Amino acid sequence: MDAPMENVIFAFKSEIIKNSKDIKDFTCLLQLTDENKFFSLQKTYGLQETISYIHGCLNTSKLRTEGLVLLEKLTEQCVTEVFTQNAVTWIKFIIQCLESHDPVEVKRLSCRVGCKIIPLTVNFTALSKDIISVLPQLLATLIAASSEWLTASLKLLGVCIQSYPGPCGTFKTKLEAMVTELFKEQSVPKEAISLYVLLARVGGGGNKGIHFTEAWSYKFQQIVTSLTEVVNLLYNGLNIPELESTFTVQVLPMRELPETYTNRFNILSSYHRTYCLCLQELLSQPFPAPVKIPVSDVIRLVTKVLSVNIRDLTLRPSTERLLLSGYISTLHSDAVLCLHSLISRCKTLLLPYSKSIITVMVKELMLFRTKVVYGQNRAHSSLRQLVYKTLALWLQTTKSFTITTDEDDWLVQEIIHDVRPHTDNMKTVSIKTKKDSFEPPPSKKKKKGGYSEISHGISTQKKVDLEANSELCMVALEVLYWFLTTVGCQLKQKLIEELQEFLISVAITFRCKGNYGIPYADDRCRHSLLRVMQAFNVMPHPTASSLLHYSLSVLRCTSQDTSLLVSSYSLESLQACEALIHARAPSYNVRKTVSREVIEDKIDIIQQDKAAERSSIYLSGQKTSSLFESVGEKHKDNGESKKIFTEKNVKESNVEDIYERKQKHGGHGDSDNQLSKIIDHTFTKSTNNQGQIKANLFNERQSKMEEQDANMMDTDVDDTPGGLMESSVNQKDTVESSTPEILLKENNSEGVKKEEEKQTLSNEDQENIVDMLSAFVDIDEDQ
Repeated sequence: MDAPMENVIFAFKSEIIKNSKDIKDFTCLLQLTDENKFFSLQKTYGLQETISYIHGCLNTSKLRTEGLVLLEKLTEQCVTEVFTQNAVTWIKFIIQCLESHDPVEVKRLSCRVGCKIIPLTVNFTALSKDIISVLPQLLATLIAASSEWLTASLKLLGVCIQSYPGPCGTFKTKLEAMVTELFKEQSVPKEAISLYVLLARVGGGGNKGIHFTEAWSYKFQQIVTSLTEVVNLLYNGLNIPELESTFTVQVLPMRELPETYTNRFNILSSYHRTYCLCLQELLSQPFPAPVKIPVSDVIRLVTKVLSVNIRDLTLRPSTERLLLSGYISTLHSDAVLCLHSLISRCKTLLLPYSKSIITVMVKELMLFRTKVVYGQNRAHSSLRQLVYKTLALWLQTTKSFTITTDEDDWLVQEIIHDVRPHTDNMKTVSIKTKKDSFEPPPSKKKKKGGYSEISHGISTQKKVDLEANSELCMVALEVLYWFLTTVGCQLKQKLIEELQEFLISVAITFRCKGNYGIPYADDRCRHSLLRVMQAFNVMPHPTASSLLHYSLSVLRCTSQDTSLLVSSYSLESLQACEALIHARAPSYNVRKTVSREVIEDKIDIIQQDKAAERSSIYLSGQKTSSLFESVGEKHKDNGESKKIFTEKNVKESNVEDIYERKQKHGGHGDSDNQLSKIIDHTFTKSTNNQGQIKANLFNERQSKMEEQDANMMDTDVDDTPGGLMESSVNQKDTVESSTPEILLKENNSEGVKKEEEKQTLSNEDQENIVDMLSAFVDIDEDQ
């Protein structure tokens, strides 16, 4: 099937290529190539005609655009064999196009195709050697690029450095000089900033990348020092102390600043933007060697930039202060982005600086708060969005927030201020009249013609953006969601109740379909608010009221929302809330499946050991073997269908063997220790001066009958302070002979039912047995 299809496609493609002089036919060819993957369906021999046609186009100046476009598609779709055979030839064609006098569009397209070919050649050893041989010619051509296609050449230079950092080392000096000159301009392309960061990995890395680490550290220190110098120049006339750099590296060269404030602030702000972008790029781009980030210097620099705000500048207005106030929002945005990149890179390593970071961010929101205008985007909205995104990233990465101070209250107030629905503050004025006046109202004057005001001068028609501040509302709700998810249980009850009241007041409007208000006309804002409501349900506060039942009524309404984003999330949350209220099945808390036979065996073993324990209390100094005989005979005489003390397949089920092994090993054997973890009622042995066995019960759950019997034995045997088992030598025989009689009298008086209760486990004990077996089943299987 594939072969006939390939033949049909190839014949169709050949026909289009021959007649592709018209731009419409050529566009049709590109669409068919993308849709049907022409160059991937063909075998190696089937592409020779197409490859020859592309090479012919690249050799002709008039057809180079067509050849480069087809070469780009061929590079994306061809198989490995075709690529390795023609990659070096294609790079040479690209160099030929860059060195020619072709239009700028051809050179830009050549750089774009080269950015796709060069990274693919790294995976082939033989091919890489051939590429390295032509790489110097390519780099020299790109460095000498004109300003018209400089951006494309910078991007291709960065791809060459990433793919072949070692061979590019010979051009490191020229590349640094090229980038330094570009930094002096007011508008620096992003490709130049990326290239400046990549210069740290040019050349050989040395042992364990030590040269890369040193180069990166130097670049980082140079950027921080240059930023410090720019900030000091910007805030020079504000009578605030200058920020001193802790590094001794040389700052990046800057051109001479003009004396006029307007041009001066314009140039300094462009430098500030460029250096901040370099700092962000250094922090965000992966690096092949370990580096050390001077976190304290970056935070100190950010704090210095954010220390000057609009309120301070407008409090005592002057020409310099007013001009600076126009740039202050941009300066703060650049500093916040640097902090965002630092948090993204260091994550939990910034926890020692959490107090400083959170305080700076919350104060930034407070200082740049502006009034809400109905249906319009507020001022400094972009800056507040960046602050919220940085706070959300902090909560996601560190899962912490400073709760000991007032930052949580301030943050909640700022969030409520930004997510509150807009209200139209149109005021109506009523005309007051006297109550005793019975004069008829004045007659209305008829207008000759034209438009008649039916609202008596009050117009409700306004230019309104129904999605105004929707982006700000969405990111503020995102911060609130992660704030409740991470530290919501630690917040004050009053603060949680305030958030719940606000949430209910906003969610009520969701019941009215199509009348959500501003900014909740945007479905993303409604979706974010429902996520916050679900955070209250999933992570409830230990003392505040629950919103679970109220959420069910809201989610049933929003599940019919016209937006698929809102309705689908409402259905998911509705199922989760119903599962929280009505659990479908009990939780599966046993970590390993235990068979019924194993449980029955363990119950029998525990029954035997509990009987041995109780018998040791009643008979004290009597031998255990006589106890077995007496109790076994009593159960036999009472007609019990099941004997308690019978031989089991398990060796540890025989209480006599257990007792003898404890005497032999001192009661500290491994198997005994493992068995003692399963059996609740355990006891240890000690001997008194007469060599008698003394039983100490370690289980606190003694029955009242056992305590009475123990007290009776203690009273009848001996009153000396020697203990339960201690007596004089003359009374020893008397105690041993009288003890069985006391036991028989007690059993006869209480009857057979109490003896059955002693030997039968209660329901609570059986439940405890199952819980213990789930934890210790591995130990018992080894035995």
